Amino acid sequence: MDTKQSVILLTLVTAALACSQHQDCDTCSSSSIKILFTRKSCVWCPLTNSCHISGIPNTYCNGGQLAKSSAQCSSIADPPMTYDPVLAAELAKWSSLSYVDPKVYDKASIQSAVSTQFGSNYQVVEFLTVDCDWIFQFDFCSAVIAKSLADDRIIVAFEGTSSPAQLTEQFVLSFTGLKSFDPTGGKILEYNKKTHDALYPCVKSLLEELLTAQPTAEVMVTGHSLGGAQAQLAAAHLVKDGVVSSDKLHVYTFGSPRVGDIDFAYGYDRLLGNSWRVTRKNDPIPLIILKSTIPISLPNSCFHTRREVYYSGSGIMTSATAHKICMSNEAENGCLEKDGFCVLPDCFLLDHQKYFSSDLPQLMKGAISKNGTPPTQEMRGACKSYAI
Repeated sequence: MDTKQSVILLTLVTAALACSQHQDCDTCSSSSIKILFTRKSCVWCPLTNSCHISGIPNTYCNGGQLAKSSAQCSSIADPPMTYDPVLAAELAKWSSLSYVDPKVYDKASIQSAVSTQFGSNYQVVEFLTVDCDWIFQFDFCSAVIAKSLADDRIIVAFEGTSSPAQLTEQFVLSFTGLKSFDPTGGKILEYNKKTHDALYPCVKSLLEELLTAQPTAEVMVTGHSLGGAQAQLAAAHLVKDGVVSSDKLHVYTFGSPRVGDIDFAYGYDRLLGNSWRVTRKNDPIPLIILKSTIPISLPNSCFHTRREVYYSGSGIMTSATAHKICMSNEAENGCLEKDGFCVLPDCFLLDHQKYFSSDLPQLMKGAISKNGTPPTQEMRGACKSYAI
């Protein structure tokens, strides 16, 4: 490298450091740096909450996602919202209910367990199941919907991965390409797309019926693991379809893997306000799908949506457990990717189950009897429906 090239490189590094010192979008986008005989603007990347030099390729944000003015800063700013750890603990238990197979559990016992856990004002409305064995024969994917007239709430909980065959299928289909997802823009993993396309119309149909009777209801959408990915997709689609307004929708996911690419994450963040992605130390699943970067990404790599809530402790989480609200989508100090990333033997799937419970998928199953009469199967569109 000759002297001229060294000077140019040193100037670019100095300018990059000068922009990176800005800690908010307005200050960043109104600043500029002189580089040799030209002046370069600083631009803000909302996916990492960081400031960069314009015209230089960014690791995560593409040109259309960078904020270059105060007006653009206003359009990408997070709406006012507050993470509610008490609600998070409650919705984790609702996520657990989605693992219950309605074909084999007693109908009265299901409702009794819900009344004991959440209060007698909560009623399970329906379990919805649909065949989603795209490669292997492992049975179905499902969601459960409940309501409370007293609290004016509707709960939608999506089931997570429930068998080794289903996990294998997800892994295989994570290498088959990304598919377009219109509600947010961008692309999502094929397994996520197939499952969403099969289950969402049934969920939408039931929600439209319930919201006709409860038009002011708050809608809580939740899920653990794969169920978290489905919760995000359903929430985005419900808002885009006009079924639920964003200000009435609350999304809490637990241990969700990456769902789609950078454009999906950016579009989701703009569409959904009160959406929280809860993670915990040593849970490998949120990081199991490769991460996208710009300008070069590995095939089928994805990017997390924002508003991670990171629990760094190793014990059972409670509503009083200390946690960190992460400001960036990815790669933030003190959050899962930087603080909680682990490799075997330190990283165990057991940590993936420990969201507000010692074993979240088994929590509600343990409170429900198999002795008795299961609910009657009917049909809602292409889904099997089990009314409680």
